[in-house]
Amino acid sequence: MKTQHNEATSLWEKFKQQPPCEPVHATIEPVREYTARICKTMGSPYSIVTIPEGNPAYIQGFRFACIPNALLEQYLAGGATLVPDDPQAAPDTPEPTKGKPMGARTSNEMKQARILLWTGKTGYAAAKETGISEGAISKCKVCQSIIKAVSNAKMSLSNDESSTDAELLAYFEGELGMPANHARAWVKQRDHYLNNIVVDAPKGAARV
Repeated sequence: MKTQHNEATSLWEKFKQQPPCEPVHATIEPVREYTARICKTMGSPYSIVTIPEGNPAYIQGFRFACIPNALLEQYLAGGATLVPDDPQAAPDTPEPTKGKPMGARTSNEMKQARILLWTGKTGYAAAKETGISEGAISKCKVCQSIIKAVSNAKMSLSNDESSTDAELLAYFEGELGMPANHARAWVKQRDHYLNNIVVDAPKGAARV
């Protein structure tokens, strides 16, 4: 009995020495620890976002949350901001547009750029249409994940002849994290991609 008690005490001491771990918390460190553990356990990407003011969780005192990347765009559209992996880095704020003061760049411009990327626009085209810099988009973690997701969607549309439209929709939304309206728009282009060889312009190619 004494041995069991000692073992239990030892386990409890080790547990207390572990870093705090919470999916939602008032401070960043417990959420960072949780994110690291869940990514390792699940084998899928998770990110940390800030909780926007006015959200019920914010009112209760929480400020950070860990979410699966598949829901990232939904949270960002609701006013959350992405917290970078590097604790020393600033949150997901792009560099100012050339010729514009820092205050002239708004979060709405970046949101609009992300919407354009979901439609298949290049980073260059999205930057040109929104007035932010292409460098800002290239440094934006969410933007790069969108570009990769769209590229994967195009590959599926070009090569997957066996899946139903419903199955493609489920894949685009569930695995690629694509918003439902964009997923439907891409699936509608399925015949075009199956009947034509579509190749994304390589990096550094001429842009129109």
